[in-house]
Amino acid sequence: MIATMAPKKKTPWRKRLKALRSRLGLTQALAAKRVGVGQGVWAAWENGLRTPSRQSQLLIDLLDNS
Repeated sequence: MIATMAPKKKTPWRKRLKALRSRLGLTQALAAKRVGVGQGVWAAWENGLRTPSRQSQLLIDLLDNS
């Protein structure tokens, strides 16, 4: 019998962004500025209304690893 592993689910962007911002002690405006977007865009990501572009995702990853 071959064991199969379920694919690991990634944390949704909205949860990841809130956790990142909290861990770094940043406001939405400051986090958004570091990634190069407006506060409204960051808020939309955190509220699950939008998903960050691939370029923004890479910048968020850099912020997360700083």
